[in-house]
Amino acid sequence: MTVTTPLPQQPAEISERDRERALSELRRRFPGVMVWVGKHTMHWWAAICDNDGDRLIEAATPAELGRRLDAAGMRPHPPHQRQEQQPILQPQRRRLGPLQTA
Repeated sequence: MTVTTPLPQQPAEISERDRERALSELRRRFPGVMVWVGKHTMHWWAAICDNDGDRLIEAATPAELGRRLDAAGMRPHPPHQRQEQQPILQPQRRRLGPLQTA
């Protein structure tokens, strides 16, 4: 079962804890997209590279930023589904014979 944290809908007074959760959720949903909150503007930002080149996307809330990223073609990463653990293969170590010289 996958639990997705809902993103805050309102820009007013998001706590530091909720801000960090929303940033983590956006980064998980849109891997490879740089996302942050402006220190002075308190707006939500993303830097993307698409067919139009590099650009910034700004939004008042994390939910709005998620919608704008989706509209820009930044497809959300599918929710992580737990799979069975695969055994980690260890490289084989072989002993080399004596060095042959010509």
